[in-house]
Amino acid sequence: MRQAAVAALGLAATGWFPALGAKSAFDLWQANGAQLEAAGLAASRIHRAGVCTICGGSQYHSYRRSGNSAGRFAAIVGVPASATTP
Repeated sequence: MRQAAVAALGLAATGWFPALGAKSAFDLWQANGAQLEAAGLAASRIHRAGVCTICGGSQYHSYRRSGNSAGRFAAIVGVPASATTP
């Protein structure tokens, strides 16, 4: 996955794969933030909740934690056409 991300998104993507012991993880929070900034959104307008769905207990559904019995959730994000950025 790391090689595909770097090939598609450039060398900045190498920083989105921190080591977790012998494994590698994917830092989706960092990747999303970097892509939003690259698209022109000011860093001060990006909020990272810092919530882990796998260790968040019953607050969030987690397929990684509960397998097929996990519930599902979705989000829709948008910007009104009348919104302006500073």
